[in-house]
Amino acid sequence: MESADAGAASQQSETELREQAIERIKRKRKFRRDVVIYVLVNAGLWVIWAIDGAKTDDVWPAWVSGIWGALLVLDAFKTYGEAPISDQQIEKEMGRIRRR
Repeated sequence: MESADAGAASQQSETELREQAIERIKRKRKFRRDVVIYVLVNAGLWVIWAIDGAKTDDVWPAWVSGIWGALLVLDAFKTYGEAPISDQQIEKEMGRIRRR
């Protein structure tokens, strides 16, 4: 009977791992797509500025590139820097909640 329970727990664990893996793959694909869009749109903005407004001191594409770039860096950290939640972290947090 115990081996059946262990098999069910193992199956659940495999299912959870699969779901986590799928979510991470989707997030990485989205991030790569966002980087391509960032590069293309910003290149276009800088070309427009170079053709139309490079004679002025107003370098408006820098604001767009800078702010959007900073947000992209935050997204990169979320995509590649954060590790999946482990069972150990869950147990630790549950212990903190119990102590309240």
